[in-house]
Amino acid sequence: MWNGVNHGALPAFRSRFNIRNSQNPFCRFFLGKNRVMQLALGLDSENEFRPNLSELAADVVGLRGLLFTNRPEAEVVEFFGQFAKIDYARSGATATATVTIPAGELEGMTHTMTPTLTKLGMPVKLVK
Repeated sequence: MWNGVNHGALPAFRSRFNIRNSQNPFCRFFLGKNRVMQLALGLDSENEFRPNLSELAADVVGLRGLLFTNRPEAEVVEFFGQFAKIDYARSGATATATVTIPAGELEGMTHTMTPTLTKLGMPVKLVK
């Protein structure tokens, strides 16, 4: 199960796991509505597709995708452990760096930044 699904990273996964390659006929990556994936896997032992899949269905919450493959587990874990894709920060993301703006005149700042800087508690003075 892949946590923190980012659709922009899918081409890297497709190329790594040869999802559309006939030499590896069973390698599927599923993204979709959680409830639909849970129902497909089975919500309890009475209606699960295969034994113990209902346990997996309970973990399909939030931003998650499922990868089914016949590749060795160590290879898949290694790939996901080393994979990193730089992406723009989303709302609510934790900052990875500290940014310090020095006191004084700032070159290249437009007047449209005034409300944002004021909201952050910075004293702003516009000079023509």
